[in-house]
Amino acid sequence: MSDNEVDSPEKQKDKLMTKLYWHMLQIAFIFAIPAAIALVVGTKVDSDNSSKTWTFIFLLTAFMFSWGMIVYLYRKLSREAKEVDDLLRVAKKSKAKSLDQLEELEKVEKE
Repeated sequence: MSDNEVDSPEKQKDKLMTKLYWHMLQIAFIFAIPAAIALVVGTKVDSDNSSKTWTFIFLLTAFMFSWGMIVYLYRKLSREAKEVDDLLRVAKKSKAKSLDQLEELEKVEKE
């Protein structure tokens, strides 16, 4: 049995929120590291040519690479969040004995 099957939906949501904070830190590194490498390599190449063309090209490439990684992480996290939300919805439905109670539970959560 995996950890996801044992944990309650609320606990899974807390884990997901913690994961979000770590992803924010990861995003900072996803942009900073390629940009730093591009700057160093571009400056090195441009020092021979006395222009800034290669630095700009390397920085642009690093920026596009970073955004590709961000999109990948977003899609992965989005799938996980959808699964947790579905579990929460099912858990609420099982607690509510009628449709009115389910709507009431959703209103309370929104507040």
